Amino acid sequence: MSSGRFDELLDRLKPDPGDEGGVSVSNVVSHFDSRGFGPLLVISGLLAVLPTGLIPGMGLVSGTLIVAFSIQLLLGRSDPWVPGFIGRREISASRLRAAVDKGRGAARLIDRWLEPRYEQLCRPPFSRVVAAIGVLIGLSMFPLAALPFGNAVGGAAIVFFGLGLVADDGLTVAFGLIASLGAVVMALSLGL
Repeated sequence: MSSGRFDELLDRLKPDPGDEGGVSVSNVVSHFDSRGFGPLLVISGLLAVLPTGLIPGMGLVSGTLIVAFSIQLLLGRSDPWVPGFIGRREISASRLRAAVDKGRGAARLIDRWLEPRYEQLCRPPFSRVVAAIGVLIGLSMFPLAALPFGNAVGGAAIVFFGLGLVADDGLTVAFGLIASLGAVVMALSLGL
């Protein structure tokens, strides 16, 4: 997995100014190459962490996505697979350009904090351990979805995992491991 910067990922996603057609979800995911699991895990985790986590059923959606992407990573896939019915959906080029432009400030902020370090935590076999923990966190989100922000700690762990995997930042992955311990403590305290 090559290290990368989030602003470079955004540059690769941004459609050309003259392109006004639609861009498929599969095409967007393919632009991430081997780093595709990181951004997808970040998005899936953010669904649980942000106020969207209060939307009924969002914990189930987030948990399902986390389990699906974590299993693929656990099995050693080099790039993420999305089901055809999702992959064929299109985003207009203008909306994707606007989203990329809007995300650039956050990407630069993230890039200031992340850097390649302790890269061994981002590569097999340790990345498979992270993926297994991701599966467990995703599965724990199903019963925790009934609680307001019950999935926030697990979602935060997944966000750290995703950020670390994109940037080859093992320290950020380690923060995810610490947050995942918090998710376990929370689940155990609720008798799950």
